[in-house]
Amino acid sequence: MSISGQYDGEMTAPTNGLGFLDLRIDVDKRYANSAVMKRVSGDFYQVNKINVPGSPPKVTRVYRESWIVNDPKVKKLNGKIEITGKVTFWKGIHPPNTLKITMAAPKDGVTPTCVATFTRPGGQSAVYNCTKKSDAFRTLNLEIDVCKSVNAAPLLPSWDTSAHPIKPAELPQRVLTIEEAYREAGVVVNIRPKHSTVDDSNPDFETWSDAELHNAMETYFSQIAGPWPKWEMWGLLAGTYEDDSIGGIMFDIAAAFDGAGKAPERQGFAVFRKHEWFNDLIQGKPALTKTGANAPVLKQISDLSDTISATPVHKIEEYHSRHRLWDRVRTHDELAAKKPAKKRSRRKSSKKTSRR
Repeated sequence: MSISGQYDGEMTAPTNGLGFLDLRIDVDKRYANSAVMKRVSGDFYQVNKINVPGSPPKVTRVYRESWIVNDPKVKKLNGKIEITGKVTFWKGIHPPNTLKITMAAPKDGVTPTCVATFTRPGGQSAVYNCTKKSDAFRTLNLEIDVCKSVNAAPLLPSWDTSAHPIKPAELPQRVLTIEEAYREAGVVVNIRPKHSTVDDSNPDFETWSDAELHNAMETYFSQIAGPWPKWEMWGLLAGTYEDDSIGGIMFDIAAAFDGAGKAPERQGFAVFRKHEWFNDLIQGKPALTKTGANAPVLKQISDLSDTISATPVHKIEEYHSRHRLWDRVRTHDELAAKKPAKKRSRRKSSKKTSRR
């Protein structure tokens, strides 16, 4: 049984109930085919409690900051597990902090718990009692709508890794979907079963701009309103982008960063099904022939397989380590400090999409 996954719990020292910790442990295989990143990370929250006479206390959490431990040390002895490492905070100046997590070895049928202790020289230790919530690190709800002009199966991708006979010998057989691919990466994606059909029969929608896509999101996305942050995303399967070389885009960028919308952003994306990438899509298992509609795709898979097979595993791990998400994320302050990119021309459109 894996110890990796998402934990959370309240502070018990120095002040009971004053803080809350969202804890993510990734030190062993937690799910079939999942990678092990050898990291521990988390988010600190401040807990505010207001006592209301005659009613339960009103509790709110306010996000404070995030941190990570790279390459933590894991010790297992006498039925107990200890994880230790140096804490690196996402932003701001902090004194050196160390983390120690202690827990009992996991047992079937018993929900794992742990004690996370943060210590800095000369200061009090902050202690959190946490309970495991999931073997994934995040949960995301995804809503996907489709334009009438491209409303034909298959709408969502699916790929059997054994469909092509030329593949790495160690490649495990499974059917990759959006849900399964993200599940292996540590994110539970729930795709909402209902979707809207966007009527794009008007000739004005022969191509789409960022502004038009943002307008469609505000019209069709059922979760567009409400408090933020929240783990909700919206996708649109559309025809063609105004730059026909683009097959997909995350268009949802605030106007302050040369985008079409306003904060909160990065909720919406679009995939353009009339792009050449999606020509000759089929349902089910592809025909394994050297000629015909699927021949170019199968050749690409074969070439990719040969490349992966010839690449030493440590080189692949080194690449992903250098390009991990933690290093690539940029805050709005950092983006604003950079020289603005040259604006591309964009059609000014007052077209409105109508809900069906």
